[in-house]
Amino acid sequence: MKRGFVLPFAILVACWAGLVALVLWGKSLPSRMATHFAANGQPNGWMTSSTHVAYVLGFGIGVSVFVLATFALIRMLGGKALNVPNRDYWLSPERREETLDFVLRHGVWLACLLVVFFGAVHLLILDANERQPAGLSNNLLIVVVGGFLVSVVYWSARLILHFRLPK
Repeated sequence: MKRGFVLPFAILVACWAGLVALVLWGKSLPSRMATHFAANGQPNGWMTSSTHVAYVLGFGIGVSVFVLATFALIRMLGGKALNVPNRDYWLSPERREETLDFVLRHGVWLACLLVVFFGAVHLLILDANERQPAGLSNNLLIVVVGGFLVSVVYWSARLILHFRLPK
């Protein structure tokens, strides 16, 4: 593995392990859980705890693997499917490898963000089910979704700014 990939991949593996640990060995789950909520925070959808665990792990790991595979495919195709500003400059033979490495590393960071987001959604659902009566905290929801959106905007800005033409 190339030097610049060790840290991001190690963090992604830690995120996956953390999600599995959080979901499988975290707080005990009620047998029937509120998992979908109306705009006012009141539950309007329920599932068994085992179905919830399968959904969180399936989406948390599955979506991040899909994103990672998409970025890896871009890398394997040599950038043919890559759409970035100043494409000809960044995919010229002398810059192609460095560009493709950057894009793949950036994809790993996006996968990390997604895993953390799914873990946070799991924690929101646990919190909602601990309340009497069960209900989603809109304040916590705003923090989680807002934090995720700010992170994705930062991720996007870093990607876009990276592909400016040098002066």
